[in-house]
Amino acid sequence: MKKHFWQAILITFFLGVILGGAGFAYYSYRMAQEGYPVSYFRSAKQESAHKSVTKTFIPRKVVVKQPRLNHRTKKLKQLLKPIVGEKRFVGTVLIIKNGHQIYNQGYGYANISKKALNTANSEYQILSMQKSMTAMLIMQQIQAGNLQFADHLDKFYPEIPGASQITIRSMLDMQTGLRIHS
Repeated sequence: MKKHFWQAILITFFLGVILGGAGFAYYSYRMAQEGYPVSYFRSAKQESAHKSVTKTFIPRKVVVKQPRLNHRTKKLKQLLKPIVGEKRFVGTVLIIKNGHQIYNQGYGYANISKKALNTANSEYQILSMQKSMTAMLIMQQIQAGNLQFADHLDKFYPEIPGASQITIRSMLDMQTGLRIHS
């Protein structure tokens, strides 16, 4: 009985891998047929679409000791400890209740080599957050009726090569094949 159970699990796993691979290949084939550039590997000649970012953020003001906390803030910090932990979360937690700030505390290091701590006023690089924010703003415009998924890029930026073939949908799916070249 136990032997058959494990055989069934292995067969199910391998079927899932095979069917998943076939589904992925079919999806890629359909995307290519519809004119979307489908490339999963970068050639050596292509450049990154985003600027290189330094690995460590250097804060303007180095803080090596957090400010003193009042009783209420200490209590909130104790409640948040299981969620943010001592070493798991790096950033700033801001809690607002009824329009009033009740907690604002930095966690982790802004620059570990200088032992500079994050504070309530720490600045962060947004990196790929702009993608999510842009997608949200575009979806709001689609819901408002100002844009459509089928709108082409040449409606807004006709100077971009191939803009007449690129839709809002393909841009949101990051399937345009556009690259930033120096």
